[in-house]
This record gives sequence, structure tokens and C-alpha cells, in this order.
Amino acid sequence: MRERCSEERVTETVRDLSTDATGDNATERQDFLAKVERGLLESERDQTIAHDKIRRRFGASTKPVTGRKKKQ
Repeated sequence: MRERCSEERVTETVRDLSTDATGDNATERQDFLAKVERGLLESERDQTIAHDKIRRRFGASTKPVTGRKKKQ
């Protein structure tokens, strides 16, 4: 995966926002994209945790996600 400089990422993020977006929207989007990139790098480096280990870590009360409810 090619690492981009932060100026390039910020420029792309701002360009992709809607015209009525706020600075908070830009910051939130940038934070989200940084976390996605971090997760992808961890996955490429095989630095992931198996699903069953996560369930054990957070307890048996954790229910599997079966889908999201649609907004009405």
C-alpha cells in the first residue's frame, strides 16, 4: 500500500466533502480514513486478532452482528 503524505490526504478529504460540510465533518472524515489505513496496514502485517479471541475478551454476552437496521 502506498503511503501518502498528510497534505495530500487532507486535500483529497476536503475535495470529497459536500459543499455544506463543516470543519468538524472534515476532521471526523480524516480521523476515520486514518483509522481505516491503520487497520489495513495491521492486516497486511498479519497483526489481527481472531474473532473468537475478541468474543472471549469481551465476554460471552457479546452477540454476533447480523445486520444493521435501516433508518426510517
